[in-house]
Amino acid sequence: MVEQYEQSWAEEMAQLLLDIKTEVEQLPADQLALSTNHLEAYSQQYDKLIDRGLATNPQPSQPASKRGRKKQTPPKNLLDRLQKYKPETLAFMYDRQVPFDNNGSSGTPVIHMICRGWPCARPRLGDHKGTPLPQKITRIPREPQ
Repeated sequence: MVEQYEQSWAEEMAQLLLDIKTEVEQLPADQLALSTNHLEAYSQQYDKLIDRGLATNPQPSQPASKRGRKKQTPPKNLLDRLQKYKPETLAFMYDRQVPFDNNGSSGTPVIHMICRGWPCARPRLGDHKGTPLPQKITRIPREPQ
């Protein structure tokens, strides 16, 4: 998103996620999550960046004569996913046992998805075990409603 679509919010989001990851890694071994104050502060920063991104990428307008879904830009799609799946995206912040990347060993980190413009495919809680990502994402199927 940063390079291809020149989205400044995406660079700040990537930096925020890296900052959270660094702080979680520096926690003492007996502490499983960040303090409540840190959790709230990071959550508010995350929401502000999402709001800023949504202001930069508004819902596209469509003529009344056209039917069907409105086509959105990739940055708008990423923002919608980051907003909808906030608990899954920030799961590593609430529980240090949840890996930062997709599968804990060789997955593609969320940061790279944001920076390179790939669709954000964070797993749901508990799905991070044994589900390797392909080396090249060509198509992501629709999620069941």
